[in-house]
Amino acid sequence: DMEKKLVFGAIGLMFGNAHLEGALAYGAEVAAICDLDPETLRKSGEKYDIPEEKWTTDYHDIVNNPEINMVSIAIPDQLHRQVACEFLAAGKHVLCEKPAARTYAEAKLMQEAQHKSGKVLNIGVVNRFNDYVNAIKKYIEQGKLVCGLEEDAPQPGDSRKQDPAGHVH
Repeated sequence: DMEKKLVFGAIGLMFGNAHLEGALAYGAEVAAICDLDPETLRKSGEKYDIPEEKWTTDYHDIVNNPEINMVSIAIPDQLHRQVACEFLAAGKHVLCEKPAARTYAEAKLMQEAQHKSGKVLNIGVVNRFNDYVNAIKKYIEQGKLVCGLEEDAPQPGDSRKQDPAGHVH
């Protein structure tokens, strides 16, 4: 069950600022922001007027904060599984930047941690809400747009080359 008040923590602020903006727009209380780079942390803290005592370079401060009930993860892909599973085990809802993980096995572990926790694990595949992307999808479904290589484009194993303008030689 979703708690009434979202108490939010953001980890990874180069791409995570979009998540932070969304949380603020939604009216969430931002309890912590985290980035390994102190300069990135400072810039986000100042930009969004988040007091310095809520800044951290160690995501475990967010894992171990019982008040925080939702986190966003926007860190390098190879860390998604480990960090998401820690947050889920700590009873927090998780928004994780795409891709979910590097492998199916890692993504499966994340899903298992989500089932065990009963919390929400959402992967930020935001283009599914993009009007332009959905229009293209509709055209493909209607057969009005065909995606793929041009007929004459070099195929795998073809010795011909394609220049930057797309001409085949």
